[in-house]
Amino acid sequence: MGRFKIGAAYKSGWYVVVIPTLFFLIILLGMPALLHALGLKATNHVILGLVLGFVVGIAACIYAYKFLLKMATEGNDEISIEGSVIKWKRGDSWKSLDLGSEHLARINSGPQDAFGEPAIDLVIHNKTDSVGICMHGRGRDAVLKLFPHEHFISETNINHGEGFPEFDLQAGIEKTDGFFNKLLASLWTYRKFNEAFETHGKFPWKTHPEPAFTHIREVIYKQGPDADREFIDILKKESVSSPVPWLCITPDYVVGYTHTDAEFFMDIVTGNNDPESYFVMPLGQVSADEPVLKPDFAQMFVRAMLKSNFHEGDVFSLIISGTDDAGHEMKIEFPWPGASGEGSDERSAFIKFINRKI
Repeated sequence: MGRFKIGAAYKSGWYVVVIPTLFFLIILLGMPALLHALGLKATNHVILGLVLGFVVGIAACIYAYKFLLKMATEGNDEISIEGSVIKWKRGDSWKSLDLGSEHLARINSGPQDAFGEPAIDLVIHNKTDSVGICMHGRGRDAVLKLFPHEHFISETNINHGEGFPEFDLQAGIEKTDGFFNKLLASLWTYRKFNEAFETHGKFPWKTHPEPAFTHIREVIYKQGPDADREFIDILKKESVSSPVPWLCITPDYVVGYTHTDAEFFMDIVTGNNDPESYFVMPLGQVSADEPVLKPDFAQMFVRAMLKSNFHEGDVFSLIISGTDDAGHEMKIEFPWPGASGEGSDERSAFIKFINRKI
């Protein structure tokens, strides 16, 4: 059981997050203060100052950021892995994280990062510590050789190289490659302790959907025939995931309904609201768009409920597209919590499962 230890550049959060934020806020608030000091004290002058401060602040931060990024990566720290334990040093302090105990790890590898080269991003944390690592120069195929589960690996790069406070590695160096290979192999070996991987494991990725129909079907539930109610009840029992109360998924279908705010409230409070009808959407025939923010100020109630139950205050929209029984395009919009917060891994897997290549 060898130990793999390397020196690694670490991007400090002070340079890539704290200082740029403070710099922007100083300019944003300083511009109205400057106009006030010059005797321009009217309300419209304050608004003008805020607008100018915002524009100048953004421009100044973009210009200064490349210098801050260079300063952030001047020092080298250390990171190592032995058995299941990752250890890293930042400054004079050492921290550790055991993959052989409960943790949460996510792997991201898109076609290329912002610099035009393949990259692999890892974010690993437990209840007390976290570590992020970006390996430049290696892509998705390299991950799959050591972590063979393509659906778990996100195709979106986090791009730590653009400013996240994490370790940056470069492929092609023997010791660095050895460390990273050992890390990926260990993540696979101890995957049962990874909460995110276990969440993905709920979904039957290798099964081929066999829906009884190919179009989106609206099924009347409360006032419909017994056969329709029984159909919906069976699908609910077959559900493998229900990231929000109004949507669930089976090996063959997505089942959901749209609702009023009152029905939404009943969903959250009781978890047992039966709508008038359900939409049954056959897997392999529908697709889900990436959730988009829905800036609807009329939905303050919905936003508050999402905040209290999913720790996510923004209301997004998940749109599932397919065709109706006449072959016409059909899109159904469902409220959706944001990408962060409680249950985010299951929501991500839910969308991947709908869109996976059959």
